[in-house]
Amino acid sequence: MNLQRAISNAYYALFHHLIEQAVPASLGQDRSPEARQIARSMSRWYGHGQMKDTANWFRRAGKVPPRIAALLGRSSLSPRGIVPVELERVATAFANLQEARHIADYDVGARFTRSQAQEYVRVARNALADWEVVATTGVGRLFLLLLLTGEAPVLTR
Repeated sequence: MNLQRAISNAYYALFHHLIEQAVPASLGQDRSPEARQIARSMSRWYGHGQMKDTANWFRRAGKVPPRIAALLGRSSLSPRGIVPVELERVATAFANLQEARHIADYDVGARFTRSQAQEYVRVARNALADWEVVATTGVGRLFLLLLLTGEAPVLTR
């Protein structure tokens, strides 16, 4: 059971870190009691499914809705568009870790080896390091916004 917990914790470390980055990116750095209350509430608005969908858009081979692809400058001539390789790795790690976490948490017959669990922890650590490279870029901030909203704001343009 401890190996499953390690895999789950690796995912949640990345999940919560991205939310901790996204909330102030959306709300700014106001530290007033009112702003902190809004931030606490907002941090609960993020959903695993929407975050995974968004992560899949930023993966190299991810299926990207057309308007999101246009924002990212993706085309057959430029499949990566403006997405840096570090952000692709964060997105890939997020989606893969979420799948592994789901198996670890809900498949009672699943068994993991120590090396598999250690690999998932390594993937999470690397994703956190890659995130630091792209955290303050425009495409990094767009990623954070889309983690919450999905493509809805783009569709209303």
